[in-house]
Amino acid sequence: MIVQIDPSVTEQQRNDQRFQNLHRNATEFFNSADFIQQERHLTSLHEAGHIVFARRIRAADIEFHPPTMVWDNRPEYDCPAISKGSVSWATPPDCPVIDALKAHIAGYVVREAIGSPNDDVAIGSDLDGAKDYFDAIGGNAQDFESAVEQAKQEILEDLQNPLVTAEIYAAAKEFQQAIFPDPKLTREILRRRRLGHLAELPL
Repeated sequence: MIVQIDPSVTEQQRNDQRFQNLHRNATEFFNSADFIQQERHLTSLHEAGHIVFARRIRAADIEFHPPTMVWDNRPEYDCPAISKGSVSWATPPDCPVIDALKAHIAGYVVREAIGSPNDDVAIGSDLDGAKDYFDAIGGNAQDFESAVEQAKQEILEDLQNPLVTAEIYAAAKEFQQAIFPDPKLTREILRRRRLGHLAELPL
């Protein structure tokens, strides 16, 4: 797997030694046995939370993104960073605020509830997305905190339903097959292509 570089990264940032080191280490990590055996599933489970709750609000333009290098331009950081994989979508303009927030925070809430604890980066990324949305619709900081707490509690209630958890596991499998295909199948596809066979195995 090749780790992509976001188009927003400048040439100067690409040439930064920190960026090059992280890109090299990330490429090694995403092709390592540890990631294939453990992290791939947990990353997919996190993104499945976003997928399921974004689909519930009939979000448009739902897209899956592979591991991608970016540059964190915030003054307190100003350093290279990497996303292990992500989902993006467009929230409908008439969507209830709590439902929209559920799509934004469902990644870390779902993973904590039925997977394993997240790291601070994953939680922070979800909350940043939720805050950006909330700010865009004119909310204030106090309302944001209470709205996020309400959204989290509603997600946890939803997860009591076995049909919802089944939907999340199905979405995790969908994301994993799209972004982190089985390495054995990938090697077989490449072998067939080299031999000139047009048929491909499903991922």
